[in-house]
Amino acid sequence: MKDAPALTIITVCRNEPNIGRTCESIVSQTWQDFEWIVVDGASTDGTLDVLEKYKDRIDVFISEPDTGIYNAMNKGIRLAHGEFLNFMNGGDEFTSPTVLKTIFSAGTECYKKYGLLFGDTFPCNAGRLTYQCYPRKRAEWRFIGEGFSMNHQASFIRRELFSRFGAYDESYRLVADHEKNLVFAKNKIQFLNLELPVSVFHMDGVSQQNRTKTMGEKFAAVQKNFSGKNLKKIQRRNLKPAFRGLLFCRIELFRLAEDSARKKRIFS
Repeated sequence: MKDAPALTIITVCRNEPNIGRTCESIVSQTWQDFEWIVVDGASTDGTLDVLEKYKDRIDVFISEPDTGIYNAMNKGIRLAHGEFLNFMNGGDEFTSPTVLKTIFSAGTECYKKYGLLFGDTFPCNAGRLTYQCYPRKRAEWRFIGEGFSMNHQASFIRRELFSRFGAYDESYRLVADHEKNLVFAKNKIQFLNLELPVSVFHMDGVSQQNRTKTMGEKFAAVQKNFSGKNLKKIQRRNLKPAFRGLLFCRIELFRLAEDSARKKRIFS
């Protein structure tokens, strides 16, 4: 790739039964001025066979053992050339074929003062979608510190931030992306809420299966990055039912099997 692209999409996977869903979501985008990196963790099922079908569109592909999801994501960061990075990991997908065109077709000049762009997301659990709408204001440190996490499938992070602040801290097995957002916010990196649905993430991942550990790591990340009055404010707010949705609204929209018409409208 001669010129640095506006965007690099990094897909991390290992033995992912729904990797085809992710690949189709990426290759069907009507805006294709992006680099696509796939980091496979030495899959032993049919994942590699599916990825082989997309080899002509994948710009960089590696398949080798890793020590966890953030180790694999860090490999992708080191290989990336895009101005912004998106982590669309195995099994997840964009909301529609036009979402990247909506965000990037006019170029990146309009985003020059922002380090991280983020949109809304659809968590999907057992085929049931809910809509996670983030606060319509700048994501200040206190929001992130109180458990507000930008879904990394719906985020676009300026690549140079990883050069400035380091890669994901792999000592956090479940929330290294959240911890890095805390670092960005603490250092006054500007965030932009795109105010549109960007991704669907399927709630069968590691962090969803280890919610107690996830919460513990979030608290540890806050304590690592904040101190004094700021830390006390966050701790005091978190005494309320843990991360119970004060900072975002989850609106039940539809069950996929029962409301195909609404699905078509949302994803068109």
